[in-house]
Amino acid sequence: MSLFEDLKWKIEDTLNDIKHKVDDSTYDIKLELENIKDRWDIASADAEVQRSNEEYTKELENKRKNNKEISRGMVLGVSRGFYKHYGVYIGNDEIIAYTSKDSDTSSENTIMKTKMSHFLKDADEFHILRFHDEFKRGSNVSSSIAATGISIHLYMQETKLKEQYKIQTKEQCAKRAESKLANKGYSLSKNNCEHFSIWCKTNIHLSIQTDLSHAGIEVSRVVPSNKYIPL
Repeated sequence: MSLFEDLKWKIEDTLNDIKHKVDDSTYDIKLELENIKDRWDIASADAEVQRSNEEYTKELENKRKNNKEISRGMVLGVSRGFYKHYGVYIGNDEIIAYTSKDSDTSSENTIMKTKMSHFLKDADEFHILRFHDEFKRGSNVSSSIAATGISIHLYMQETKLKEQYKIQTKEQCAKRAESKLANKGYSLSKNNCEHFSIWCKTNIHLSIQTDLSHAGIEVSRVVPSNKYIPL
């Protein structure tokens, strides 16, 4: 082998060694970059989870502020368009009302415990009822009981209701509702969800929607359905 050929082989060997070293270094650099990217992805994911948790916690806290007054033993109402449906909230996202699987006005209704989602259905909001400590006569009762026959009837009716009217504590109201679970006897005009709910709270059998008296019962607060959270 000539001196030239020997030199040529040495140069080629050297270049191959350099190429291998460069390839190895490139592979190591590539591997390190991939590791860095993986660590970055994990860190980004952790940060996103933390941010999501913080946002969820903040949203939950905001909902709790809106929902803080909803507690066991409250009488809630929700509009169904041409009528209102009522029930007694007992906590843990549950409410007791005269209802059934598919209807609030079916003759087959029973007093049953359901989730709030069943009570609210697609309603955008619901309301909390406020009750006065003492019975108040309805504004539709004439001050002159001799004016008409219906005025006399209403006066006598409300006099009887006033004697029976007795505000229950929230816990008493909830326990009254629970004591009537599975009861039947629903009547749209004489024994509906409102009769039941108001009785639980006030001891009087009254429906503002079907009786000509409101007894001073009012809506204290309207709550958007999307602000409600189970308590």
